[in-house]
Order: sequence, then C-alpha cells, then structure tokens
Amino acid sequence: MPTEERARRGLWEEQIQKNLMSIFSMSYAEARAVTDEISEMDIMTASAYLEGYRFYGAENVYAGTAYRKGTREEINSYIAEKALDGILYSRENYEKIRRKIGYLPQKIDLYPGLSEHRGKKLKQCQEA
Repeated sequence: MPTEERARRGLWEEQIQKNLMSIFSMSYAEARAVTDEISEMDIMTASAYLEGYRFYGAENVYAGTAYRKGTREEINSYIAEKALDGILYSRENYEKIRRKIGYLPQKIDLYPGLSEHRGKKLKQCQEA
C-alpha cells in the first residue's frame, strides 16, 4: 500500500542506516550519525551528501519506500476507498455498492442465514 510521506522518510533513513552498516561496515553509531546529518535535508541534497561516503543511488532507495506492507484492515480500507469511491460497506449503502460493482459479497452480512446451499437454490429459482 502507498506509504504516507512522513513514514516514507523514516523508512528511507532506516534503510540508509542499514545499508551503511552492512555495505560500508559502519558501526551503528557511525551510521546513525550520518542519518542524523541528513535528516533535515531534502532527498536530493541528502543523496548528494551520501555520495561523499561513496553511497550512490540513495534516491533509488527512496523510490523503493513508496509502498509498504499494510495490515489486512489497512489494505481492505484502502481498496474499499479506492474501488468504491469511499462508499462504506453497510446495509444503508447496499444499492450504491450493487450499482458500483454489480453484486454484493456475502461477507457484509446483508443476507443473514443464507448458506451456500440455500444461495444455489435461490439462484436456481431466480433463473427458472
């Protein structure tokens, strides 16, 4: 899912710090000092600064932070917001959702007690 800008910057600095330690064999304190130095710089200025340490491509590391792994709730909320133009799953919005996506999933409990078997029977009756 898309990463919010503030969180994205934090993820970027964290990744820079890890790379400084693993690739350039810096200690945690040394790598932390570098990330503290770049924390107030914009991405391009910080990337140029890191080149002084022979760390090239920091802007590519930033590009890699554009998306993050979200929780199930965050992802479902994001999809619902984007796919349904902000329409919340609820009984009150049944018609809006049905018009938007053409059907209504059972998960939102608009058909309580409808089992798969009863659903097939209902569909057969409707088709007849």
